[in-house]
Amino acid sequence: MMRSRAVWLVLGVIGTTACGDGVGSDDAGGASLDARAPMDVTHFDEDGDLRPDARAFDTFFFSEEGNRDTSLPPDAARADDAFVSCSSEPPSYACGATEPCTGGTCISSWCLGPDRDPERWASCGDGTCSPCETDRCGIDCGGPTRTASPTFDPSSTITLKLHGLAVSTEGRIEDRVYGAAIAESDLEATLRVFEPGLPSGLTDPSAPNQLVAAEFYGRTAAAWMSPEQVAEVESLSDEGPEALHRYALIVAMFLRDRLSRSGATHVAIACHSMGCHVTRYLVEHDLLGLASEGRIARIVLMAGVVNGAGMSELFDNPSLRAYAESAPIRTTDFVHMHPEFVRDETAIWDHRLREANNPMWAGMILHTITGTDPAIAGSTGLLRPLEIINPGSLANDAILFDQDTFFTSMAASNQLLTTGGARLSPGHTFVDANHPSVEPNDGAAATAAAMLFHHRRVTITLRSVTLHDDHERHGGFDPTTFGAPPADLVPEVDVRFDRYTMPTFGRAALVSTQSLSARSAAFFQMEEDETRDADVVLFDGPVFDAQTELDLTLAIREVDSYPRYGITELPSGDGSVLASFDGAVAIADGELTLSSEDLDAVVEVRVHTLY
Repeated sequence: MMRSRAVWLVLGVIGTTACGDGVGSDDAGGASLDARAPMDVTHFDEDGDLRPDARAFDTFFFSEEGNRDTSLPPDAARADDAFVSCSSEPPSYACGATEPCTGGTCISSWCLGPDRDPERWASCGDGTCSPCETDRCGIDCGGPTRTASPTFDPSSTITLKLHGLAVSTEGRIEDRVYGAAIAESDLEATLRVFEPGLPSGLTDPSAPNQLVAAEFYGRTAAAWMSPEQVAEVESLSDEGPEALHRYALIVAMFLRDRLSRSGATHVAIACHSMGCHVTRYLVEHDLLGLASEGRIARIVLMAGVVNGAGMSELFDNPSLRAYAESAPIRTTDFVHMHPEFVRDETAIWDHRLREANNPMWAGMILHTITGTDPAIAGSTGLLRPLEIINPGSLANDAILFDQDTFFTSMAASNQLLTTGGARLSPGHTFVDANHPSVEPNDGAAATAAAMLFHHRRVTITLRSVTLHDDHERHGGFDPTTFGAPPADLVPEVDVRFDRYTMPTFGRAALVSTQSLSARSAAFFQMEEDETRDADVVLFDGPVFDAQTELDLTLAIREVDSYPRYGITELPSGDGSVLASFDGAVAIADGELTLSSEDLDAVVEVRVHTLY
């Protein structure tokens, strides 16, 4: 009974939250159910137990054309005419007093999402192409070669919207038409507010600057697809590990068709949720040469599954997957959204999960928008599902942890070279919205429009800081202070475009907000009377070409509680504001100063012309 309750708690969390399109009902009005198979049927026997010879994930080798190469077994590589095992030992998926669930969550003796072999890709990057790295470690063994770099002309660039995960829908997912242009949703409607006049690819597929959404789910091909294309897609299963390659291949075919029909030269992608997972795979595998030819110019990742979805680790247990068959949840996509699957099968250049080092990313304009409202809509803030599995107290949008959504670094050779000679990694902003609410959020859409159709990016950085009073206890009894030095400093930031967007589009736009309560604010420490360069980025995002000002609200707090960074001097609280700024900032290179009896600071503003 205890196990059953625990299992249904987990399934309830996922069923309540994990949907890109929304949970709907079938034709009879009941919850839609896709119980065709557990997550990855190749690993389990008829009782749902893990086979002794199963790998951590079913790994596939693909041909240059995108088809599965069946000349090799999935867990082997060829070396000197002999097969070499490339498998690692699977975890036991059991846990208890004497058997820890390292890196995972232990529920009633079931270990959910345990750590994989952390050393399995340790040699990728050592300069030697070993048999198990062939076609799977580009940095050592080579990969696609860039033949062109992106150029940026919105008038000849198709903007593609890619939707997210569907776990349950009105009608079955299999009944959708893959490769079809589909009806516009919240993001497209809100984008048009900030970029009016965009042609619709649904009604005008020949427009070179069309905004269009594409379907990658389904088992019926769009009418424009050739028999050869259909055969290639149908050779890949839409269940389990192969599904990701299938989805990305469909998207690549759709883009090639639209480029041909419209005469457009480039593509920009606005993706949400699992659509960003598909996008990363398409780029890193260079499907149909779109990345290597420089056809993909810009990508905005909105609440995107970039590094996998931490929540999918809950399904990394064969026994739980057997239970999931009876739940009204389509679970097959959780296989390839597991972060370790992304490390193995998507990040094939060097298997650095959160790094954009593959040369296929070079020269693109990239921006990430992360949602930070951890509560389910309509729950009055009470239902916060990821808090059940959030020991690191990470910011999240009720479906994705913030670390799931963005690259932490990018190879210098891939960074965007601006007209002024600066090299930029992807931009990153935050909105106070839960997962499905990021798409219709005006601030997110304004950011996406500025990034997709305009030229500039602004970086605001906290530079020189002098701390006069650390608000910490220095011996003796002081009821007004708590904790010991150093000072624990948190800059809370809001950035608004209202001065431009209200008169121009009639919409307010809070484009980025980082707060202590959402656990999205940065953190650094200083000693009293110390002066140093904090080097904390407060805002790094695109602006409209005609925009001359933005509004910045900045409060630098000394806090006694920020569990994300290990600060627990008090169980909760907002701390004390040491210095603040609230006002208009010119979009021009310059500096702002903050000054109080507690702290002095200099804030640097830099404007980058991207092309």
